[in-house]
Amino acid sequence: MFIPEGAPLTLHNMASALFQVAGMKGMTATAVRAVRAVAFMMERLEMEAISEQARDIAVEKAGYISEELKNMMEHIKTQLAEEVEKHIATLTEVTSKIQSNITWNQAQDNTDSPTPATT
Repeated sequence: MFIPEGAPLTLHNMASALFQVAGMKGMTATAVRAVRAVAFMMERLEMEAISEQARDIAVEKAGYISEELKNMMEHIKTQLAEEVEKHIATLTEVTSKIQSNITWNQAQDNTDSPTPATT
């Protein structure tokens, strides 16, 4: 009658039916205002329910994204630490070789230079 057959029983559909009832002939002005007031409250309840569901979904998704970002950052931090350790080891090895070469070159310079003659 006021709602199509098989339509889900929702606050919106019930409010629509009430608005149709309020428009029927023979309704007094007071009855029309009362029925419309109930219909408007039902629509508001539906909007609040939808808003609450949307908020809950957003909070849930934000929590999931936050956890995923945390895990990703931990993984990146671990990978970076490993790479930095490798580079430090390489730099340490190269520095050690350079120091050895400098020491060897200095020793060679000392043995290659002529000793001063004494009189």
